[in-house]
Amino acid sequence: MVFFDVFSKADDQSIVSSRSVMTKHKADGGVNYDLGATVLYKLIEQRKWAQTVEHMKEYQEEVKIWVYRIDGKTKKTRWRMLPLHAAILFHASPEVIKGLIESYPEAVKLGDDRKMVPVRN
Repeated sequence: MVFFDVFSKADDQSIVSSRSVMTKHKADGGVNYDLGATVLYKLIEQRKWAQTVEHMKEYQEEVKIWVYRIDGKTKKTRWRMLPLHAAILFHASPEVIKGLIESYPEAVKLGDDRKMVPVRN
């Protein structure tokens, strides 16, 4: 089990609420988006780039955690990605992309659920 501090912010300066979420993840580090995505993933999704960079410095282990979503009807994986995949999808700042790659260089070679690698030559 991994414990993450989860928070929502009204803006980049103030924390509105804070709570701890217990996230169970598989041996491969995957977490179900609907049951509790990592804080890093949520910051990327919300396009909070400065907060993303700061969070990565403190919680580097999150850059290696896959986040996935399961289709409620078919029970099949709808999507699965690392924070680097998400950062590119959400058009993250160069500083975020660089930080993710520096924290987990192997991520550039890992394909998402569709075997798409996040960075190509």
